[in-house]
Amino acid sequence: MLLTNGLICTLDARGTIADTLVVRDGRIAFTGRRADVNAAPGEEIVDLGGRAALPGLVDAHGHLMHLARVRLTLDLRGADSEETAARRVGERATRTPRGEWIGGRNWDQNLWPGARFPSSVTLDRVAPEHPVALVRIDGHATWANSAALRAAGIERTTRDPEGGLIARDAPRRADRALG
Repeated sequence: MLLTNGLICTLDARGTIADTLVVRDGRIAFTGRRADVNAAPGEEIVDLGGRAALPGLVDAHGHLMHLARVRLTLDLRGADSEETAARRVGERATRTPRGEWIGGRNWDQNLWPGARFPSSVTLDRVAPEHPVALVRIDGHATWANSAALRAAGIERTTRDPEGGLIARDAPRRADRALG
């Protein structure tokens, strides 16, 4: 197969960009200029129409955007309790200007004692001046504090979204120490 009229990123040390790539027997046989290669008789020629190609990048199931977001937000992977996760949020809050959002990802209550979903009250204690929204490791739940819920217009009387649930905290004392 000959792929041509593209931006073939070779990922070599020089950062070479070729316009043509030839694959034979499942391996890359050539990268370079179209003028420097002849197609074999009967070889399939694919016009990339100026699109980019990354040879060898195989990703059967990846969430690259989420990976980038994790690098830019608070990663809660490995937090062994609600309190540990909250402590990390509190540390981030000390370095974040008042009122700015704190986002994060990768908490997993199944790894915590009791496996209970976390409470907004816990985040309210450590980051009362910041809206906080933390996405669960699988992306199917968000742990938010009161400031984030207010910013989103979510109140006790807000209806659950179709197919979803807004879990509401049982009343807890906000002054309970983290432990």
